[in-house]
Amino acid sequence: MEYVEERLLSSTEPEKQAEALVGRIEDQLWPGGVKKVKWHDIEVNARSTARFAWLPAKGLDALKRIALQQARWRETADGFIERGPFEKARTTVSVTRIAYDSQTGEARIEVKALDAGPRPVIRWSDTGPALPSSPELKELSFPTTRLRLWFLAEDSTGDHPTGDAVLWCNAITILHEPRETSSGRVVELKAVPGGALRWTLGGTSPRDMGAPYTCSVPIPADGGLLRVLAEDGDISAEDRFDFPPLRRGVSERPLTLKDQVDPGRPASLLKRVERTDTLGAFETMNQISSTRARAFGAVLTVGLGDASATLRIGRDAGAEGAAIKRAADLLRELVGDERAPVTLRLDRLDFPTGADLLALVDALHEPVDSPATMVKQ
Repeated sequence: MEYVEERLLSSTEPEKQAEALVGRIEDQLWPGGVKKVKWHDIEVNARSTARFAWLPAKGLDALKRIALQQARWRETADGFIERGPFEKARTTVSVTRIAYDSQTGEARIEVKALDAGPRPVIRWSDTGPALPSSPELKELSFPTTRLRLWFLAEDSTGDHPTGDAVLWCNAITILHEPRETSSGRVVELKAVPGGALRWTLGGTSPRDMGAPYTCSVPIPADGGLLRVLAEDGDISAEDRFDFPPLRRGVSERPLTLKDQVDPGRPASLLKRVERTDTLGAFETMNQISSTRARAFGAVLTVGLGDASATLRIGRDAGAEGAAIKRAADLLRELVGDERAPVTLRLDRLDFPTGADLLALVDALHEPVDSPATMVKQ
């Protein structure tokens, strides 16, 4: 933390001190009659203006950070700093997926209006962009199997102008179920909550060469790589399923996870990993760090009941083990208990190599009951 920030935080009235210093920058260093300036010009003016307050090295940058964090200034795309007051922001909507059932495609989402005043109204539609005439959303957290939903936020006080409708898209999961028939192995495919399927055997892209899925896919006795694409308009998902050769004869041992994972290729563990005890949670964080993995869909909870805090990391945001540990420490600080119990849940782990995946599975004694569906390379 920089010197100026430390002084402000140690002051009994840090907000007033920051406001005063930022105000002096605007009054004494900002060129008159303009709202946008190059930060370099402010730095030059600070050095040449004798009446401006003395600041230690990087003190000016510390005040810039504070003003940006408080939305008093903002940084523009062309590299300028713009001072307020600004036009009122248009309303918008934030949609967070807080749970997802990969067997059904049902997502539980949480919808929140932004820049919409103290009494926001959210309207929704599943047929196209939501309009002011669309029905009002009554439940802000709910489950859905729809692939698309549109939301529109309105400020009932009229203080913020209405922005554009926000589109939320669900995820498609490709399910596969191998089974034996009298004529050999086949696999049944299904896209949830919906989508048309195309597939290839042999490694070619189903996006370019895929055959439409109309019935079960036969798998040769010598195995093969089945690649599958599910599409619904601009929403798509692609997956691959590696089928090992059939092993006949009672003397041969069954295939193990190590038999089916290539140690030199990147790998993903597609299963929920959950630890409901503090020791297990931190052991998992340590193993994520040591195997250079990234965790997706993480839910970190610290504390109990009303004295708890929860951090959810989205399915598209990968977190390193060290970052999750820092988050656990911060949540303990927030609940005021440095020994508060910690639980951890993960939906997916991505590894730089299959060897790293195997190392984590061995270290945590994590069961992988179905390597064909739980491991992706």
